[in-house]
Amino acid sequence: MNDTSMSDAPKATSTSLEHASFPHLSSIEWEALHRLAAASGDAVIQTLLTAGTETQQRRCAQEFMARELADLRQRLPTPTPTKNKTDIVKLDVLTYSGEGDGRLHLNRWLCEVGIAIEARQLSTKLARTRFLLSKLTGKAKGWTLDTLVADASCFPTMYVMKADLRLAFEPPQDERAQRSAFLSLNPGRMSMLEYIQRARHFISCITTHPVDMVTQLHVV
Repeated sequence: MNDTSMSDAPKATSTSLEHASFPHLSSIEWEALHRLAAASGDAVIQTLLTAGTETQQRRCAQEFMARELADLRQRLPTPTPTKNKTDIVKLDVLTYSGEGDGRLHLNRWLCEVGIAIEARQLSTKLARTRFLLSKLTGKAKGWTLDTLVADASCFPTMYVMKADLRLAFEPPQDERAQRSAFLSLNPGRMSMLEYIQRARHFISCITTHPVDMVTQLHVV
């Protein structure tokens, strides 16, 4: 280290001081002091190195590095959890047209869509509503697209989109008819397996006011 008096300190620069003269400072701490000199001025570091104790010098370097790290963390965006692609399952869902005697039962179909969405780990409202749209066809798709063209914000959530589809395509009193068919279900000549499958089908079609477990056990 050069013998520089305190009166000459303002004229010196931090680069005139050799690291070898300060063996108590690690290379990382020494580099931190150089960055501090660039930020605060050479005179501050010159005074610290010529008049400060070893403990003060090390503490100053470490505190500056801590501030650098804190500033860096504030500037970095908060990381979002990454999806594990191995956990994503792409379930097939039949398309819904909303027309014809053999069309799918809407409430049951919406349940299947919901299961497929969860399996695909679609978390945003836009991704969920667009997936539902991709599974529409025929009259149902035409109606939905016409509604979107008229008002791009008409389906802000899956809940709203499903409710509007029910109003547009679910036959009046449909769930009441499904419930009545379930309660009057008679095995007749059906096998036990066929009877249970038919009962489960009726149950799956009743989603607004689901059949309670006691009633299910009584019928099935």
